[in-house]
Amino acid sequence: MSYKFSFADNAKYSATDVNNITKRLVTSGIAESFENGIPYNVSRFNEAGQLLYTSGVVPESCLTLKVVKSTDGKIIINPGYAFFDDGSVIEIGDGGEELSYTKGVMNYVYLKNNLEAANVSYPCCSTEAPEGDYVMLAIVNENGVIFDKRTYAHGKLPGYQSVTEELMFLDEKVEVTVTERSIASGEASFDIGANRFKYMISIGKMDHYNEREYVSVYRIEDGKIVSFVKTATYDSFFDSEKMYFYYDRVRRQVNAIPSITDGVLKMKIELNDSRDGVGDVGEKISVDIKLIFI
Repeated sequence: MSYKFSFADNAKYSATDVNNITKRLVTSGIAESFENGIPYNVSRFNEAGQLLYTSGVVPESCLTLKVVKSTDGKIIINPGYAFFDDGSVIEIGDGGEELSYTKGVMNYVYLKNNLEAANVSYPCCSTEAPEGDYVMLAIVNENGVIFDKRTYAHGKLPGYQSVTEELMFLDEKVEVTVTERSIASGEASFDIGANRFKYMISIGKMDHYNEREYVSVYRIEDGKIVSFVKTATYDSFFDSEKMYFYYDRVRRQVNAIPSITDGVLKMKIELNDSRDGVGDVGEKISVDIKLIFI
């Protein structure tokens, strides 16, 4: 079993389990930790969590609790953790959790809180829609296509930013294909889930050559782009059509045209180097795509 949950009645927990509550919510600092050997009523901890955060997936990355295909007739829930309505927690460990699904019919993939009835929480893939306290992750349709249905938890107290969906990071390598001497292009898709993020940002600085800096902002609500490039020896400029992931003026640039539909980020990516060229036609080149979601 690659998952664990907390807190169940009449179960044994260590001080580490209790301290993990705080670890999920705040960074290090002065606080009173729980200690082994001293009795505490763990049945009250879920109520404390209920005051701090809403139910949903905790968005550590784009892959957190993402459901993907495994082998024929099976799916995998990626590692991560989620909060339930009652404040309890479930965590999928390293390697993820593999589940079977029924072919030819609609399947619902979710995390189920059944502490009240059976003193257990668990991941589930069922042909019946979930009821009660659960966190929906995905739907697998009759043709075996997975639709991401994750929604993200956020903090009820403004000070606890670790679960307020303020930040999510994407750091991926994408292959582009050389189409002519100076240009390589390609497309990539990233499943970012059903979230409430407002902006997607790319930012960078190259100290080695004229201290060039760039920042690109994509407004998710209406798809507007504002990119600003500043150099030490050349005039700065704006671009309202492309986001930048690297900028070295005539030497090398990596830019993209993004769009987001139903939780899927699609990017048309271009690598351009009009001075030195990018490679031979047909050659595959890897480029870095780094984004911050806020």
